[in-house]
Amino acid sequence: MTSPVLSQPQSTKIAMTAPVISVTTQDDSSDVSFIMPSQYTIDTLPIPQDDRIRILSVPSKIIASIKFDGYVNNSERVKSYQNKLIDALYELNITMIGDPMIAQYNDPYTPWFMRTNEIWIEVDYKA
Repeated sequence: MTSPVLSQPQSTKIAMTAPVISVTTQDDSSDVSFIMPSQYTIDTLPIPQDDRIRILSVPSKIIASIKFDGYVNNSERVKSYQNKLIDALYELNITMIGDPMIAQYNDPYTPWFMRTNEIWIEVDYKA
């Protein structure tokens, strides 16, 4: 859960969603995405009160992932798991599409040893 959370009487609350996806962009900024609860559709989601927030529908993808614990601000650790996933995909001759993403499943108050994170990479895979 992020803080502070600002709310106004006419706003609609949505419970914390997991995972929270972050991608570092080419200019070293980050895009953060939230997976919305399944009871909503693109047409029934509340309208954001901040114009920097965009609601997009993302088509289904096939994702390869590797799980790890700890904090994602340890870039050396994140890079290590990212490289493990990339090496495994390379060995399996699976084509990667796009850049790696970090999926975080816990609120900021969860201790590092109890946290669940994943590196996601979209792949071109036919079973």
